[in-house]
Amino acid sequence: MTQSIEQANIDADAARLRAEGKTYRQIAEIQGCSAQTAWERVERACKAVPVEAVESLRTVEVERLDLLQRVALEQLVTDQPKIDHGRVVRDDDGTPMIDQQAKLNALDKLIKIAERRARLLGLDQPTRIAQEVTVFAAGSEIDREVERLAQQLAALDPGTGSSGIEGLVDPPAGEDDSTPT
Repeated sequence: MTQSIEQANIDADAARLRAEGKTYRQIAEIQGCSAQTAWERVERACKAVPVEAVESLRTVEVERLDLLQRVALEQLVTDQPKIDHGRVVRDDDGTPMIDQQAKLNALDKLIKIAERRARLLGLDQPTRIAQEVTVFAAGSEIDREVERLAQQLAALDPGTGSSGIEGLVDPPAGEDDSTPT
């Protein structure tokens, strides 16, 4: 795809803003577009610039992730009191109860940060998907069975009032198709 010089400049400006620490939402507001478009502009700019510049942006992103990880770790190791309706919840002894949900939330954030870092640094292995495909060649057993059934249908007497299917389907085991139900 060939892009205009104007579009390349807009994309480069979006990448510069991102490198300065702006969020995609902030870039979108500055450039008057959606956050998705801001992300696409940064992606196009990254693909168009030399590897050194991409590595520089990657370094900035890793530093951001490091900062977020430090904050999440601090939340994990700091005992936060459990709060209910604006008041500290205490046990029978009057000791403030620890908010375990805050610790779980911090763990969740740490996992998401680790996943993002792995994607950014290319640490994730490609996912292999095993898929089984059965291909039937022309003249196969299925084709012969379809032909046989088509001939049986053609041979049925249309004046019998029968739907035509009764002769094609074996009755379930233990049932006799001659007895009315």
